[in-house]
Amino acid sequence: MLKLRSLARDCDFKEVTAEQHRDICIRDAFITGLASNTIRQRLLEKTSLTLQSAFDEARVLETATTHAQAYNSTNEISCGAMKTPTNSHLETYISNEDQELNAIKSLCYFCGRRRHSRTECPARNALCHQCGKKGHFQTVCKSSKTTATKAASTISLTSVITPTTLSSTHFSGLTQSTAQANVNGLVLQALIDTGSCESYISEAIVKRNKWPVRPSTNRIFMATTHLSEKTLGHTFADVQYKGEHYKKVKLSILSGLCSDVILGVDFISLHKELTISYGGKRNPLHICGIKAARVETPSLFSNLISDCRLVATKSRKHSIGVTKFIESEVRKLLSDKIIEPSKSPWRAQVLVTTNERQKRRMVIDYSQTMNRFTLLDAYPMPRVDELVERISNYSVFSTLDLKSAYHQIPIKTEERPFTAFEACGELYQFCRIPFRCYQRSCMHSENNKSNY
Repeated sequence: MLKLRSLARDCDFKEVTAEQHRDICIRDAFITGLASNTIRQRLLEKTSLTLQSAFDEARVLETATTHAQAYNSTNEISCGAMKTPTNSHLETYISNEDQELNAIKSLCYFCGRRRHSRTECPARNALCHQCGKKGHFQTVCKSSKTTATKAASTISLTSVITPTTLSSTHFSGLTQSTAQANVNGLVLQALIDTGSCESYISEAIVKRNKWPVRPSTNRIFMATTHLSEKTLGHTFADVQYKGEHYKKVKLSILSGLCSDVILGVDFISLHKELTISYGGKRNPLHICGIKAARVETPSLFSNLISDCRLVATKSRKHSIGVTKFIESEVRKLLSDKIIEPSKSPWRAQVLVTTNERQKRRMVIDYSQTMNRFTLLDAYPMPRVDELVERISNYSVFSTLDLKSAYHQIPIKTEERPFTAFEACGELYQFCRIPFRCYQRSCMHSENNKSNY
């Protein structure tokens, strides 16, 4: 190590910024990935080489190599003495002109090298730095319009993710599902997309009309999970479409949309049925998935005692670590729409418990609030031995993952204030059955039996 440090003293190292260090790494990767060893050797002969100069030098050397190959591909003209007729000069001129035309015809129109099939052309996926079009090299470009941007920015080692949905004008199949819609008094092109979970609007339209934007971020996955895009917030708009009026429709904001507005499943599900005619010759195709079960919301607090009274328990103090854990759990419950802000006169407190593996869990202490005034339901719980005996008669079984079991059953709106609790100085209430409620097991068993 000392030997290497002593040798490093002779090196002329300079302080560089993060951007300069990035350009150096891109330059080294660019030189390493060159297909021509000759061009790489010529670049490495330079004592000082920046990213821009490396790119320019490599392009000049590639152009020179291409031109040299074009000259080598022409047929050699024999200079041996031979007897010619009196019009030899005219014949020589014509033969030379034919040879030049043959040489031009023998070259590829897209890359300038010897003619080959289009699939083997090295310029098939190349981007011209003169006209900005794809499919040919700059050396054979016939466009006089220069649209090249900064050369340093055009060298990229990673591909940029762009939306996979293309303009509807390129595919006539999308015209049947596109129509004009009135959004906040503005006539826009709206695309009905049954493969989109949400509805979207173009970022340019929102900025141009200065509509209010609410902060939100959601990652949208395209046809493949390798391609994704993030929303830039959302806005609410009044939409008039096909004679129907919709108030405060949520439209997430995306850049580079194929249409002004995309109306997804959240919009389509407002209607019982959607019919789009494509003019095909076959019979209509009806696609109907399994509908979500519409179960009547059970009453969670129907067995309250007669002397029930409001209780707001005293606030508890938590350590910094426990407080941060409670904040993260509350954010998750809010994002999953399991809880919501509350103005209830009831107030329970949160506790954080740990198991033998030291895994934390946030629970609500309802022992002094609603559980204190709730009578237990006598609905029988299933017996495990009877279930085992019953399923032993079968050989094929299906399973159902009851993720967040109690949190799947909603609570009536008028009963939600009973579940209010305090967390991080705020008051919240449950939209679905909480885990520490007395009636949760009976309600869950009764709901499962009625559904399955």
